[in-house]
Amino acid sequence: MLNSGSKFSTALCALILALSINFAHAAELTLRSNISVVDDVVTLGDLFEHAGAAANKAVFRSPRLGQKGILNSRRIALVARENGLNWPNRNYRQKIVIQREANTITLDEISSRIGEEIKDNYPLRVSNSQLEISLGNKSRPFIMRADAGAEFDVEKIRYDRRSGRFSAIISGPVGSASEKRVTYTGRATEVIEIPVLVQPLTRGQAFKTRILETRKFPARRVNSKIITQAADLIGMAARRSLRPNSPIRISDVEKPRIVKKNTLVSVVYKVGTLNITFRGRALEDGALGETISVLNTRSRRTIQTIITAPNTVAAQINKLRQTASLN
Repeated sequence: MLNSGSKFSTALCALILALSINFAHAAELTLRSNISVVDDVVTLGDLFEHAGAAANKAVFRSPRLGQKGILNSRRIALVARENGLNWPNRNYRQKIVIQREANTITLDEISSRIGEEIKDNYPLRVSNSQLEISLGNKSRPFIMRADAGAEFDVEKIRYDRRSGRFSAIISGPVGSASEKRVTYTGRATEVIEIPVLVQPLTRGQAFKTRILETRKFPARRVNSKIITQAADLIGMAARRSLRPNSPIRISDVEKPRIVKKNTLVSVVYKVGTLNITFRGRALEDGALGETISVLNTRSRRTIQTIITAPNTVAAQINKLRQTASLN
């Protein structure tokens, strides 16, 4: 049977053991340097390293997807103590920032996908055109849970070809943790890139690469009378004065005039291997390969010639003989 002294010693040992157990259980925690969460709740394991069995304990609601939230350090210390943990906050931090992780789908990505869906369901009128998507002014990026992946779906798309207006529902992938759905509206415009001038061009001036660039125009404004390729303009000249940033019509261009009216030209008349050259006066303008009338300055006869080079023409033999026989 234990005496009073032995009873006191036993009780003291039990108290020391209990205190040591509680002290071990309430070991100091280390706050994570960057606190980010994926789920709708914040756990002690999200806040602290080595939270042990209490790591999965939910203690706060998470911020909204993709946003940050601020917690008071006193509240964090309190919930830690309530769960048998000890956070002494030795750095005396006042506020703790928590980031809610999310996948952000940009407006450019959304526009691209909506454009693809429209083209798949509503073929474009012009084969080499593009579809330009303009979302409504209040459109915002689509935010999904971080564990939902980066894929998203386009549902229930509606498109009015005449007005170009559309609506589409964007959602997370089927079966994912993200059940969010957002409706986007806007306008889809079928456009085509065509060459335009970057500076004015006067009549007779040549088109050059450095004064051309491509611009997008609504496909409905581009018809068969409009030049759509810059290559078709290089080497050509303006038939009339042209202004920049406007579509260029086929009727606006012509081959460069390399012979001017009333200028002296060299007339080449070929007979077998013999070339006879004499001077003449052009009676009209002309481009390479065109037929123009030339006055023989010596005989004063008018002959038909073909322009072969700048200020050089070749007499048409049959017409030259005919002219000679008539004079």
